[in-house]
Amino acid sequence: MSPALFLSGGSYFGSVYLSIDASVWRSKKDCLNVTSWVTLIKKMIKKFANKGLEKFYQKGSKAGIQPAHAKKLALLLDRLESAVKPQDMSFPGSDFHPLKGKFEGCYSVHVNGNWVVIFRFKEGDVYDVDYLDYH
Repeated sequence: MSPALFLSGGSYFGSVYLSIDASVWRSKKDCLNVTSWVTLIKKMIKKFANKGLEKFYQKGSKAGIQPAHAKKLALLLDRLESAVKPQDMSFPGSDFHPLKGKFEGCYSVHVNGNWVVIFRFKEGDVYDVDYLDYH
């Protein structure tokens, strides 16, 4: 039997919780395996370009976003936080694609209408997360 774990996200939408049932540990090796695994958990979003989106991500404030987009943005940010590569954001309806021109090196996912979330991956982390109306 292995240690019991419960984990969830790491932003306003959820914090990391770790619950370990010590009675099921058989040896120090079990402890080390759990410790090693837990050290792999980290936030992937390192930097926001849009302060309103950052405030929404951290505190749930809708002041800097279109309130009608809150549910979709929450889903996108949660998925972006757990992504390990840009292609993890490619899912049906996301219209995921790499950008060109002044946004070369960034990727885009559709929110609603003309609104998109763009982001950049660097060494497995997410930077420059922006929320914008592209027209």
